Amino acid sequence: MRFSRLELSAFGPFAGRIALDLDRLASQGLFLLHGPTGAGKTTLLDAISFALYGRVPGERQAAAQLRSHLAAPEAQTYVELEFAAGERSFIVRRGPAYERPKKSGRGTTVNRAFVQLKETTPGIHDEGTRNMQEAGEIIGQAAGLSAEQFQRIIMLPQGDFARFLRAPAQDREPILQRLFGTERFQRAQELLAERGKEARRETEAHRQAWSDLLTRAAEHASTAIDLPAAALERLDRQEVLAHLHLLEQDTREFAVTAGLAAEGAVALERAAAGSVQELQARMEALHRLAELHAEEQELAGLESGAAEADALLKAHHEARGVLPLLRHAEELAAARDRAAREYHEARQRAGRLGLDDAVCTDPPAREKALTAWQTVTEASRGVDEAAAQARERNRALDEARAELEAARQAAAAIRADDAAAQELTCESAVREAQERLADAQAAAGRAERHAELSAAGSLAAQRARAAEEQYDRAADLVAALRGRRIAGMAAELARDLEPGCPCPVCGSSAHPAPAEPAEDAVGATEEEEAAALAAQAAAHRDECRARSLELAAELAALEREGEVRSADDALDELTAAQQRAETAMQALADAQARSEAAGRAQERARTAEIGYAAAEARADQCQQALQARHSELRAALAAAGQATDRPAPGESSGTLQAQAAEHIAVLKELGTAQVRLDEAERSAAAAAEDAAEARRAAGLADDDAVREAVLEAEHVTTLSAQLARRDALRESVARQRAAAWVEPAEAERHSIQELEHLLQAARQEFARASEHAEQARFAFRTAQARVDRLVRVREGFGAGAAAEDARLAELAGRSELGQIVTGTGANARRMTLTSFALLAQFERTIAAASERLAVMSRGRYRLAHEEERARGDTRSGLGLAVLDAYSGTRRDPRTLSGGETFQASLALALGLADTVTAEQGGRQLETLFIDEGFGTLDPEALEEVLRILDDLRDGGRTVGVISHVPELRQVIPVALRVVPSPAGSRVEFTGADLGAPAGTEGAS
Repeated sequence: MRFSRLELSAFGPFAGRIALDLDRLASQGLFLLHGPTGAGKTTLLDAISFALYGRVPGERQAAAQLRSHLAAPEAQTYVELEFAAGERSFIVRRGPAYERPKKSGRGTTVNRAFVQLKETTPGIHDEGTRNMQEAGEIIGQAAGLSAEQFQRIIMLPQGDFARFLRAPAQDREPILQRLFGTERFQRAQELLAERGKEARRETEAHRQAWSDLLTRAAEHASTAIDLPAAALERLDRQEVLAHLHLLEQDTREFAVTAGLAAEGAVALERAAAGSVQELQARMEALHRLAELHAEEQELAGLESGAAEADALLKAHHEARGVLPLLRHAEELAAARDRAAREYHEARQRAGRLGLDDAVCTDPPAREKALTAWQTVTEASRGVDEAAAQARERNRALDEARAELEAARQAAAAIRADDAAAQELTCESAVREAQERLADAQAAAGRAERHAELSAAGSLAAQRARAAEEQYDRAADLVAALRGRRIAGMAAELARDLEPGCPCPVCGSSAHPAPAEPAEDAVGATEEEEAAALAAQAAAHRDECRARSLELAAELAALEREGEVRSADDALDELTAAQQRAETAMQALADAQARSEAAGRAQERARTAEIGYAAAEARADQCQQALQARHSELRAALAAAGQATDRPAPGESSGTLQAQAAEHIAVLKELGTAQVRLDEAERSAAAAAEDAAEARRAAGLADDDAVREAVLEAEHVTTLSAQLARRDALRESVARQRAAAWVEPAEAERHSIQELEHLLQAARQEFARASEHAEQARFAFRTAQARVDRLVRVREGFGAGAAAEDARLAELAGRSELGQIVTGTGANARRMTLTSFALLAQFERTIAAASERLAVMSRGRYRLAHEEERARGDTRSGLGLAVLDAYSGTRRDPRTLSGGETFQASLALALGLADTVTAEQGGRQLETLFIDEGFGTLDPEALEEVLRILDDLRDGGRTVGVISHVPELRQVIPVALRVVPSPAGSRVEFTGADLGAPAGTEGAS
C-alpha cells in the first residue's frame, strides 16, 4: 500500500489547509517526522487513518473532536488522500461531523460527516461513491487490512508493542485475534463453550429430576427414604431404581392389610343394613294400611252423589252437539237480512239514474245495458285521443311551413356561383404569397449562417494564435531543460556509480571524485515531462489551425451560393412575406366558408320542402281518423238510449265519461247485490232445518232447552273429577285388599310405636357400621392408588432409560468438549481453541521478529515461542521468551532494559507486519510509520536499528520515523518538521532539496 498525496484542512492542530506530496518523500525511502509535543506529528498519521477508515487510533477516536479549534468558522474540515493498493489507485476525501456557527442568525448548525471515493486506476471509468458503507468495503477489500490491522501494522506504535511484549499470554490473544482475523475460531470456541455450559446445566437438571422423583415417590409410599437431600442428588440410575422397588414393595404390603380390614367392615355393614330394611318394610306396611282406610272412607262419600252427576253430564254432552248448529243458523239469518238491505239500496240508486225495473230485475237486460255504457266510455276516449293527435299534427305542419319559408329566403340571400369564383381567386393569391415567403426564409437563413460563421471564424483564429504562442513557450522550456540536463549529465551518471563497479564512461572501478549535482540540476523525468507538454501543445496548435481553415472555407462557399443580405434586411423582408401570406390565407378561409354556407342553405331548402309535404299528409290522416271516432261514439250513445249529438256544445268529453262510469258502477253493484241475496236466503233456510233436526234427535223441546242443558266449563270439570276420583279409588281399594301384606299389617297395627323405637336403634347401628366400612374402603383404595402410582413412576423411570442415558452421554461429550476448547477440563495444555488457531501465525511472527532482533542486537538476542504456561498465566500456547546468547538462558521479556525492549518491540512489530501481510494474500506494505522509542537506544544500537530501516527502504518500502531524538536529524536528512503556532500548526520540509510542500497554506 503506497500513499501519494495527503491534504487536510481545519483538522486537529492544523487550522488551515496542508497539502503534502508523499511521493516526493517516498523517493528518498526514509524520512523523519519531528516537532515539539502537541505540534501535530501524530495528527498527520491520524489523518491518513481517518481518510481510509473514518476513525483514528486508540483513545483519540473516543474524543470525537477532529475539527481544529483554531479554524475559521467558514473553513471546511476534511482529509483527502491519494493512495495505491497493488495495481489499483484511489482518491478519497472524507470529513467528520462537527458544529459550526450559522451563516445567518445566531446559534450553531451541524455539518454532516461525508465521504467521496473514486478509483483512478488507468483504464477504469469510475463514477465514484458517496456511501460510507460502500466506500469502507471498497477500501477494506483493496487494502486487505481492517482499521485495527492498519493502525498496528502500517503505523507501528512502539509503546503498544512493548506492552504486547511484556503482556501475559491471555492478554496477547485478543490483540492477535484482531490482527489475524481469527474471529471464526473465537465464535466456534464461544459456541462450543456455551453448549458445554448448557450440557452441564441439562445434566444437573436430569439428576435434580431424579432426586425430585424419589422425593415425590416417598410422599406416596408407606415408608420414607432415610437419606439426606445431598445424597439423593448423587444417586445413579440403578440406585434410584432400587429405592423405587423398595418403596413399591412396602406400600403393596400395606395395601394387602388394608384390604382385609375393609372386607370385615363391609360384612358388618351388610348385616346392619338387613335389619334396617326388615324394620322399614314393616313400618311401611302399617303406613300403607292407614292410607287404605282413608281411601275407603273417601270412596263411601263419593258414591252418594255419583248418579246425579252422571245425569247432568249426559244432558250437557247432548246439548253441546246441537248448540253449534243453532248458532250457525242464527248467523246465516243475520247475513240474509244484510244482503236484502244492500239489494234494496242498489235498486234505489238505479232508480235515481232513470233505469227501469226490467233492467234492475232481469239479468240479461242489465248485462246489455252494462255493455252499452262500456262501449260509450271507450268511444269517448278514442275521440279524445284522435283530437289530440290531430292538434299535434297541425302544429307540426305549421312548423314545417315556417321552416320551408326560412330556408327559401336563406338560399336566395347567398349565390353559390359568386362564392366559388371568389374561392378560386383567393387560392391563387395564397400560392403566390407562399412562394415569396419561402424565398424570404431562405435569404434569412443564409444571413444568419453567414453571421455565425464569421463569429466562429474570428474566435478560431484567436485560439490558433494563442495555441501557437503556447507551443513556442513549451518548445523553449524543453530546449532550456535539455541544455541544463546535458550540463549536469556527469552528476547524473555519478549517481548510479557503485564501489567496485566499472564506470560506464571511463571503465574505472575507482571513483575518487564523483560529480555532484548542481542546485538547478534537471533529470530525465523533468525533461520527458516538458517534452510531453510540448507535444500536447503542438497537437492543440494543429487542431486550432485546422478548425480556423475549415470555418473560412465554409464561409466562402456560402458567399458563392448567392447574394448574402444583411440580417436586418432579410428579417424585414421575411416579416413582410409572412404578413402577406397570412392575409391571403385568411381571405381564402373566408371564401371557403361562404361557399360552404351556400351549399348548406340549398340543402336546407330541399330538406324543408320534403318535411312540409310529409307533415301535410300526416295531418290529413289524423282528420280522417277523428271523424271515424265521432261515428263510433254516436252509435254507442244510441245503444245506451242516449241522444246521439253528445257531447253537446259546451259539454266536455269528461262529463260524458263520468256519466258512463256512474251507470256502469250502479249496474255492476246491482247485479252483485242480487246474487248475494239469493245465496244468503238459500244458506239460512238450510241451516235452520239442520238445527231443528239435531234438537229433535237430542230429545230437547226447543232452543231454550238446548241453552239451559249446556253447563259452565268449571262445573263440567268438577263433576268429571269427582267421577274419575271415584273410579280410581274403587280400583285402588280392590287391589290393595287383595295384597298379601294387608293381613299381617292388620294384625300388628296397634304396635307401631314399638316398631319405631326398634327402627331408630337399627339405623344408628347401620350408620356406625357404614362409617367404619367407608373408612376401611378409603384406606384400601388409597393404599392401592399409591401402589399403582409407584408402579407407574417406576415403569416410567425405566421406560425412558435408554434414550435418557444416550442423552446424558451426549451431554457429557458436549461438556467435555466445551471445557477443552476453553483450556480447562481434560485439556492438559490449558490452550484455548483460539490460541491453538493463532499458534501457527504467532510462531511465524516470532520467527520473523527474531531475525530482525538478532541483527539489531548484534546476534545476542532472539525471540522464542513458549508453549508452557508461565507463572501467573492461566492459559498456555502464546508464551514468549528472549534467548540470550551471552548467558545461554531463556529470559522473560520483562527483564530487558529500555533500549533492549525498544529493539525487541520494533523487531516484533516488523515481524508482525510481515506475517499479517502474508496472511492478507501477500499484499506489499510499501509504507511504514514508526512512532517514538528511539531515545532509549545508545549510538551503536541506534545504528543497527537504522540499518534495519535502510534494509526496509532498499526493499522498496518507505519508512517514516516519528521521534524527538535530535541525533536522528543528523542521520535522516529528509524530514518533515511540524511547527506549532497560535494561528495553527504548519509543516516545513528539510533535506534532499525537496522544496516547500505544494499547495500549503500557513506552511513554510
